[in-house]
Amino acid sequence: MKKLFSYFVVVLGIVSIAIISSCEKYEVSTPYEINDSITATISGYVYADLNLQETGKEYAPTGTTIFIQVELQQYNPHAPNGEFKTYSTTVGSDGTYSFNLPSNDNGVNFTIIPESFRAEQLQWDDTYEDVVFNAATQNAGVVSSENYIYDIVYF
Repeated sequence: MKKLFSYFVVVLGIVSIAIISSCEKYEVSTPYEINDSITATISGYVYADLNLQETGKEYAPTGTTIFIQVELQQYNPHAPNGEFKTYSTTVGSDGTYSFNLPSNDNGVNFTIIPESFRAEQLQWDDTYEDVVFNAATQNAGVVSSENYIYDIVYF
């Protein structure tokens, strides 16, 4: 029985060495560099209907977050398909947002993703209601050194 166990240990050791030596080292890819010396400016006003007693919409609250998402392959053709770079900014007190998005002469397509926010909305009867505001995403494109205006309206 001891002899059988010894053979088992030897065989197990040989198999373990074979498995370990046949493994390939997994290397994490390095981040893909993005040339941010060439940009396009994306900006706009951000509106929400915070006061139902007034005609029109008001500026979205200061600090509301706006994201822009770009597929990395637009900057580097060797980047894996389906990987994205996400940029963010916030709405200022004047109701505007602005990004300087890295671009190139071929143009860059992107998605504007407004983050939902919660605010008190003045109702017709002078009461306030806690409301979650949402806005639709926008797909757009830019070319380097240009200015683009994309207003956002929350509902």
